[in-house]
Amino acid sequence: MGGQPPYYLTIFKNNDIINTQIMIIERIRVINMSVVIAIKDGDKILMGGDCQVSYGGNKSTLVSPNLMKVWEVEGHPNTIMGGVGALRDLNIAYANDEYYDTTRDKLGEELDFKFMVNKVVPNILNLFTDHGRAVNNNGVVSLNGSSFLFAQKDKCYMIDTDGCLLDLTYDGECIAIGSGSTIAQSAYNTLQDIEGISAEEKLLKALVQACEEDLHVNYPVYIRDTANPDRITIFDGAEIYRNWEEEDEKAVEADEE
Repeated sequence: MGGQPPYYLTIFKNNDIINTQIMIIERIRVINMSVVIAIKDGDKILMGGDCQVSYGGNKSTLVSPNLMKVWEVEGHPNTIMGGVGALRDLNIAYANDEYYDTTRDKLGEELDFKFMVNKVVPNILNLFTDHGRAVNNNGVVSLNGSSFLFAQKDKCYMIDTDGCLLDLTYDGECIAIGSGSTIAQSAYNTLQDIEGISAEEKLLKALVQACEEDLHVNYPVYIRDTANPDRITIFDGAEIYRNWEEEDEKAVEADEE
């Protein structure tokens, strides 16, 4: 039973108390608040997320560039990453680049599934272990409830809490993580085959739908892509901005008026 402790269920039958030993054998899947969604658009990956953080019955909005749920992986061209889960876990992933082998970039090799399985995921698990944020269950190491999306050029992989991978394989396909993932994916799938709407607009509409229907997802939402990782499209529920600075400038102008 994997070392799980026994639990006892108290049953009342004919006024007699029966203590029945039971074993917990099903792993409870943690549903992370927030949403991050990615789609494959030709030779690039678009990835977007929201800005709400929830704790207990409270919530707040993350607006610092250091606290974004989708970020550019510094030192690695055309590479972005997104995550949901504990804010501490996102801090660790954002502030450390050791999980990606720089020699891969220098050799000009493409990111592939085997490299993710054999190099990137183990490095991420080791990183979280070093920071005391990994779970070790009888030698099986997993993330502490958080999950991530990792994208480079036209490749994108979902790293689940247990380290398993899912990848985007065909143009227009999407993948999402977080409590708003089902809503966002359903919204995107409805729009996927509609012509005359850009991939970025479809992704934006999917994020908006998650904001409208999930209590733990909220504006502003933003999108990055692997072709231009430093370019950010932001939607605050009313207007679209192209980077954080532009949004800040408009806010200042509004205050001055």
